[in-house]
Amino acid sequence: MSGDTRQRMLEATAQLVRERGYSGTSLNDILAASGAPRGSLYHHFPGGKDELVTEVTRHSIEQVTMNGTAFDHAGLAPRTVQFASSA
Repeated sequence: MSGDTRQRMLEATAQLVRERGYSGTSLNDILAASGAPRGSLYHHFPGGKDELVTEVTRHSIEQVTMNGTAFDHAGLAPRTVQFASSA
């Protein structure tokens, strides 16, 4: 159950930051959107909003890197991208 709460907070944060930006998203907004109690925020993310947004960003980068897909910002259509090998 606690993993569900954490996931809901991550998803709510991702959505709100996309819509409103970092500065336009408050902890109260995240809690309201996720339905999580305030104590859960600090249990899962002791660093508060910064840690939560960092985790959302890290996850987003992982998804793009693993899937090799990105979104065309004009039409938001998925497109394949090539990543340079570090070898």
